[in-house]
Amino acid sequence: MRKYKLLLKTLSPLHIGGKEGAIPGSRYCNFGNKIHFLKEKSYLKMIMNRGLNKDSLYTINNIKVNESDIAYSLRKGSEVINHGKIEIRQFVRDVRYQPYIPGSSIKGALRNAFLNQLIAANPNALRKIEESINKYIESGQKNRKLSRRAKVKSQNLENFIEDFLRSNFLSSKYSRANHQNKDFFRTIRISDSKPLDKNKPVYYYAKIYRHTEPNSMSPKGTLIFLEAIPKGITLEFELTFDETLVERFSQKPFTSPEELIDMTKAFSTRVKKLETEYFQRIPNAEKDNRFTERWENILESGNLILGFGSGLLGSTLFSILPEKLRKDIRNLFDDHNDLPAPSSLRVIESDNKIIWPIGWCQISLEEI
Repeated sequence: MRKYKLLLKTLSPLHIGGKEGAIPGSRYCNFGNKIHFLKEKSYLKMIMNRGLNKDSLYTINNIKVNESDIAYSLRKGSEVINHGKIEIRQFVRDVRYQPYIPGSSIKGALRNAFLNQLIAANPNALRKIEESINKYIESGQKNRKLSRRAKVKSQNLENFIEDFLRSNFLSSKYSRANHQNKDFFRTIRISDSKPLDKNKPVYYYAKIYRHTEPNSMSPKGTLIFLEAIPKGITLEFELTFDETLVERFSQKPFTSPEELIDMTKAFSTRVKKLETEYFQRIPNAEKDNRFTERWENILESGNLILGFGSGLLGSTLFSILPEKLRKDIRNLFDDHNDLPAPSSLRVIESDNKIIWPIGWCQISLEEI
């Protein structure tokens, strides 16, 4: 068993969470350049003592609370003028309100990069996958009741890819082994990160830019408020590699964690190429003058994209499929005719200017 310290450094704001972790505006108070989130008990006590309901607390903006009532505080990462009391998507936190990154998030991102490179390096595998996807698309186009069928087709496609990879690359010597035991990624284990200080994240607002024309993108929809870890923060994980378990596999896609990390470089290069094309379709007038320099730094050293910013481009297949097939898949779920696919891009804004892409990191290993 080989052990490593896996280090992840944020190169742009990173958000891991989601709508399920959103905190309503009634749970925080604004003071100066910070917002303060109330503990659950303090929040409920305030409601009872004031005889208020949750909705009426939205009108209480500058109420004073004791320090003991505050779970944690966030400073502004974006300039947001009079945004009101809206929900903020919370970063993953433990019971002490300390933010951390689950090891499963890192392992999932590494797995996407690994499978992407594995398929890209095997033209026969890519051809078979493309043929299978086209069959699913043809079947879906015959029946436009997509709300339910699309999910079924997505699951069938995922199963096809997993079965293909297991039978061609990931098979174990033990023919009777079940699906889980045939997964070569069992040789890798990654711990949750060491937690950060509870006040380390800041809050930003994100926007979604969508294609309105093939060579043009513009912001659509409402602001999305996020807790995010800012640029320049390093998180530490423990990675173990089970060399004994590796020997049970007849074919070995990688023989060390270092090889796996190298696979992320090829994957991230493909994703960055597509993101660059997307950024070029956004008018320069909508980008902060620091954005180009920041993006160039990410192009140079970023080798993993995580969380809210990754979207479809960060998935296993999208960056290696032909453009027409990407459009066909997208149109099966939400028809955008001949617009590029994916049709949207998530960014961090400040004062109506794009200041950051989202979710880019640099990962490295140190053997213990």
